[in-house]
Amino acid sequence: MLSILDKNRTSDTVPGEAVRDPSGILTIDCRGCSQQPDVCDIQCLTCITGAVHRTGGADRIRMSAERDYEISGKASEAVCLLSDVLHKPVCDPRSPECGGCERRPTAVHSALWATFPEPSFAAARQLVRRNPTDGSVCTSCLQRTASMIDASEAQINRVRTCLGGDLR
Repeated sequence: MLSILDKNRTSDTVPGEAVRDPSGILTIDCRGCSQQPDVCDIQCLTCITGAVHRTGGADRIRMSAERDYEISGKASEAVCLLSDVLHKPVCDPRSPECGGCERRPTAVHSALWATFPEPSFAAARQLVRRNPTDGSVCTSCLQRTASMIDASEAQINRVRTCLGGDLR
């Protein structure tokens, strides 16, 4: 039996593409990826949450590979909540000043998730507070980045509540 992905698959289909079937299941194409689907792996989770972020949440999420892997219930809800945290727009791509800054939003976001699965909010906040500058562009960027950290912490607390405590 052909799945929706098989029918729509082209030679340029890449892992991470997602489609929603008529029953509402979000199916993510993991074929062609070098690893098996594993929501406990940061690379895999980043891909899965990226697909959720682009297409919207679902009660059931299927990762299609050699063997399909499906999550639902609290796990699916947690992945949908994490999609907002892992894929927050944290940087203005039109701002060339941020490119070499050690406190640029993408660097802070990386520091936040360096201790996956438990985010390091303290490390991210410490990075934002390091070497204060007087530039208005920097001040505005750092305020947005600090707000991103606060919003991420609130969202992670929602994930913890959903999962009953620990993220591990």
